[in-house]
Amino acid sequence: MQRKLPAYPIFVKDPYFSLWSPSDDPTASNVVFWQGDEKPVYGVVVARGEKGVRAYSFLGKAEGAEPMECREVKVTAFSTVYESECADFSLRAEFLSPLPPDDVRVFSGPVCYFTYELRPKKPLAFTVGLFLHERNVYHDRPAQGVRGDVMRCGKYETAYFGSDEQRVFAHTADMRAADWGYMYIAAPECFVTDGKGLARFLSGEAPAFGEEDGMLIGGADARPADGKAFSGTMAVAFDDVCSVFYYGQMLRGAWTSGGGTILDEISRALDGFEGVREQCRAFDEKLKALSAPYGEDYYSVLCASLRQAMAAHKAVYDGKGRLLFLSEECGSDGCIATLDVTYPSMPLFLLFAPELVKGMLYPILDFAEMPVWDYGFAPHDAGVYPYCNGQYYGVKNAAEGKYRRCVDYKKSNHGVLPHYYLYPAGSGLYDFSRQMPVEECGNILILASLLSDDKEFVGRYLPLLKKWADYLVQAGAVPENQLCTDDFAGHQDKNVNLAVKAAVALAGFAALLEKNREDGSAYRKEAERRAALIKAEGSPLPLSFGDKGTYGVKYNLFADKLLGTGLFSDIYEAEADCCLAHMNRYGTPLDVRKDYGKSDWLMWAAALTDDTDKRKTFIAALGRYLRETPDRIPFGDWYDTAAGEAQKYGGGLMFRNRSVQGGCFAPLLMDKKSGRGAFSVKKL
Repeated sequence: MQRKLPAYPIFVKDPYFSLWSPSDDPTASNVVFWQGDEKPVYGVVVARGEKGVRAYSFLGKAEGAEPMECREVKVTAFSTVYESECADFSLRAEFLSPLPPDDVRVFSGPVCYFTYELRPKKPLAFTVGLFLHERNVYHDRPAQGVRGDVMRCGKYETAYFGSDEQRVFAHTADMRAADWGYMYIAAPECFVTDGKGLARFLSGEAPAFGEEDGMLIGGADARPADGKAFSGTMAVAFDDVCSVFYYGQMLRGAWTSGGGTILDEISRALDGFEGVREQCRAFDEKLKALSAPYGEDYYSVLCASLRQAMAAHKAVYDGKGRLLFLSEECGSDGCIATLDVTYPSMPLFLLFAPELVKGMLYPILDFAEMPVWDYGFAPHDAGVYPYCNGQYYGVKNAAEGKYRRCVDYKKSNHGVLPHYYLYPAGSGLYDFSRQMPVEECGNILILASLLSDDKEFVGRYLPLLKKWADYLVQAGAVPENQLCTDDFAGHQDKNVNLAVKAAVALAGFAALLEKNREDGSAYRKEAERRAALIKAEGSPLPLSFGDKGTYGVKYNLFADKLLGTGLFSDIYEAEADCCLAHMNRYGTPLDVRKDYGKSDWLMWAAALTDDTDKRKTFIAALGRYLRETPDRIPFGDWYDTAAGEAQKYGGGLMFRNRSVQGGCFAPLLMDKKSGRGAFSVKKL
């Protein structure tokens, strides 16, 4: 069986409902949470005949079941499909996570699907079963254990379980599952049982209620020995009860806006399954057609990116009725609504649902208007998931306040961070040396410029945008030594790529002003002056001013091309060629200092050229990385371009399951701008 991905999405919907198989053979390992903790899901089939009972597994390491042979795995935009075989039958098992970015009602819903098609080889009676272990509903074992039950809901039974202690919003931390919420499974017949009960099920008996040997919930579909093929569908859902703390508001998932309970939602999802499956199929066919000029590798890259990028967000409506689309900075600090995560991810969302980009920016804009943020530049983030309680990044690692409570979550046992947004002006919470002033001002001005047709949005935040544009003007054309998003090898003085971003941001802001009938000529003139200064450094552009003979991936040029600001149009091709000339097996290093690269920026660099063959060379490198990296984690975006290994920081593998993989859609977004391909965008 040919490998497709380093890890395969099973059920993925949001940062707390994200289950993956880390093996090509789905029975070789248990299902894991995106950060690696085992969250076992057992897919089994029991076959009964005159000669007795045989039990088979098709997902997970179910003790007492014979693993089926997985002949093929297929990955589409929203599905992972396994074709498995044994002596008694063949099975097609599909795990569907409906996440179409252009339908907020569907993608924000908490329900995923397991569908199955069993083809008998012998006239046996079969029961298809899916069981979820209690470790799916907590991060650390709760002191009071887990409880669950089964309810009858129309044509289906529904089983659920959750921690006995519901510690809602118990922590702000990266690399953790929730310690609250309830998991559900809906099927023709359901159970609450334990390991002993699963053993009884595998032996052909009905599983009794149990909780001593690890509680399980399960669904089953039993069919008679008529020799006929059959198919069916089960639903698996995670209800987090309350999703996001937003500057004092407790917000539930966007799917709840129409009213109804989680059981109503599961019933609606099952009743509407055929329509949802067709919607997902149609989107997948569109993705195939759009990616076809670049070959199968690009379709694979986009399939690896799409579910991951969508499910690293949570969609909620705030008290003003605005749709918020909040990312977790997975595997890299856990921050929520991080601006320099939104920026690289935006090609996917601009392509199919520009409203989501606004939903990513509101938390930053709202925080920037609060008294505590009395800085001239844009914030980095809005807190640590699931709390929007003010920027965390760069908080001083010192005691604050009258009672000198620590404000750094790493020193408070992963508890809940203080509400930074409530601090008054002049509190001095942040260490300037750990801020990204030019980076973040450039990011938000470019993103706002890409949304400049939305006059209501632009008009509301124009004073802030002008403040940040003026900050860039005052900061000068040559950036001083400061943190930027790619400082993995250390801070960099006179960073040319950062200078490119600032110049493009000013040109974009000038165009934004002109669209809104204001004079932007001064900003445009400054942008042109800077572009001339940058290009005077020669081609290809060096890593930093005066650093002749060096190179770096100048991915920020993509924003210039996308906006049509044209400051650097004469060097796009040369910079793409430079990346190709320095390419290793799995991509181009970020710069001359190290061999590591970034998948999102690699695809931004690919979009600089209009040559299809050159783009395919970039894409082929990323396709090889997906097939060959030794690290079996969700699509990592920071990796060694020579060895294919994910980068480690603080002892663990970092930058996994991040939403920045939306940046892999950059070539398609450029195709849309240039009129190549049949693109259409629905209003959310």
